[in-house]
Amino acid sequence: MSKPNWESESTHVQEINPGQWRVSDVREREADGMSVFGFVEQTEVGYEATCINDPSVRRAFMTLYQAIEYLAADHRQGAR
Repeated sequence: MSKPNWESESTHVQEINPGQWRVSDVREREADGMSVFGFVEQTEVGYEATCINDPSVRRAFMTLYQAIEYLAADHRQGAR
């Protein structure tokens, strides 16, 4: 089951294709693409999160929410 769009105080999640989501920072300018900090893709067994700052590393999660939280936490940690 997909969750097409979700937003918190600083994180926006948009479904870009069935089973694929773009995760971005609402505090950054969207026009230049710098707001995007990750992607989530639904797999046969759960969800796979990919961070923009290191696209070679992918992490698996059981839920979409867990994948989004991982990306958001990684982004917050990198912003410090």
